[in-house]
Amino acid sequence: MNTSTPLQKRMHQMIEALRDQGFDQIDVAKAAGVSKGTVTQWLDGNIKSIKMENALGIEERFGYSHVWLVLGRGDPIADKQAGQMRTSKKDQAVFELLDVRAACGDGYTNDDHPAVVSTMFLPAQVAQEMLGTTNRNGNIKLITAAKDSMAPTINPDDLVFVDTAVNEYVGETVYLILHGNELLCKRLSLVGRDIVVSSDNKSYPDWKWSERPDATRIIGRVVRVLPIQFKKFGSDR
Repeated sequence: MNTSTPLQKRMHQMIEALRDQGFDQIDVAKAAGVSKGTVTQWLDGNIKSIKMENALGIEERFGYSHVWLVLGRGDPIADKQAGQMRTSKKDQAVFELLDVRAACGDGYTNDDHPAVVSTMFLPAQVAQEMLGTTNRNGNIKLITAAKDSMAPTINPDDLVFVDTAVNEYVGETVYLILHGNELLCKRLSLVGRDIVVSSDNKSYPDWKWSERPDATRIIGRVVRVLPIQFKKFGSDR
């Protein structure tokens, strides 16, 4: 006797189609905002319904109708044209935007385990040309800059691409460092035997790494910055 639930059948149909495009359960979980275990339970039939917000996330990412996912009504694909335009995972570079702001200034306190608040998808070729990587291992994360100590190199609200695989000094460049419980974006350079922590905005003083060794560590190297500069035209009202 077939005891599959309606949602289970729809999930299997969708997952099988997405696998042909190079996606898997983890990709569906990220889109829906749930754990991989929840997707497994949808597929096993242990969870017999899907929340509207989870279905909307899947629709936004993959084009599968939230009405079809939740109720089984209408066409599986919400926007046929959007479905045709989707590229496979192997043709995309994925960058996760973390829920942190790196202080280009005196320090910005962050959670120990920041959540992913959004995801940027770029064509693999574009990412390779812009960043020199397609980020297949997921090491490169996106964060938002705060304050102005690295201006004009990095301005407040710029998006910063950080290679989190780099956790030691590899030459003079801009790094993301954790100082105490504060996340800082600073330039590190070797002067004699000392690593000097400096700001591109010379209004902020330099300091030596050796002066604060126990409270400081490198958590990433800045590889690119995407400037975010909004121009005002007239009143905001």
